[in-house]
Amino acid sequence: MMENPPHSEAVPETEMVSQPENVRYTPPPKRTFWQSPGAFYLFWFVSFPADQLLKWWVVKTVPLYSSRPFIPHFMVLSYTRNLGSAWSMFTNYRWSLSIIAGAVLLGLISYERRQAYIRSWLESIGLGLIAGGAMGNLMDRLRFGYVVDFFDLQYKGHNIFPIMNLADWCI
Repeated sequence: MMENPPHSEAVPETEMVSQPENVRYTPPPKRTFWQSPGAFYLFWFVSFPADQLLKWWVVKTVPLYSSRPFIPHFMVLSYTRNLGSAWSMFTNYRWSLSIIAGAVLLGLISYERRQAYIRSWLESIGLGLIAGGAMGNLMDRLRFGYVVDFFDLQYKGHNIFPIMNLADWCI
C-alpha cells in the first residue's frame, strides 16, 4: 500500500471553511440611481436633444450672422457657423473632427459599460453630458458640414468669450 507524502494530507472540510466568529459578511454598499448607468444615459439623452432643439430654434428665428438680445447686458443670441472646433481652430477639418468625436463617443460608451457601478454620481452625470455634447456637435458636422453656435457672452457690448452652443457647454 502506498502512503501519501506529508504535504498532501487531506484536511477535514470543517477546518477549511472555518472562520473566526467575529467576522461577519458585509454586503457591498447600495448604489443610487445617480451612480448607475441610468444617470449616464439620462444626461446623454437629455443634453443631446436639448442641444439640437436649441440649434433648430436659433436657425429658424435668428438670421445668419446677426444677433438678438437674450439676457440683457450679459448674453445675446448670435447665429454663426463654425467650420472648426473650439475657437474655430482646425477650420475645414470636418472629417477629422468627426472621427475624433465618434472615437470619443465610443470610448465613453466603452468606459461606461466597464465601470458601470463603481463611480460617483458626479462622474455619471459629467460623462453623460460630455457624450451628449460630443454627439450634438458630431450630428451638426455630419449633417451640415459645420456646427451651429449661438450663445454670445458679452460685457458692455463686447464679446468676452467665443460664441458657443449648448453642446460646447456640456463638453
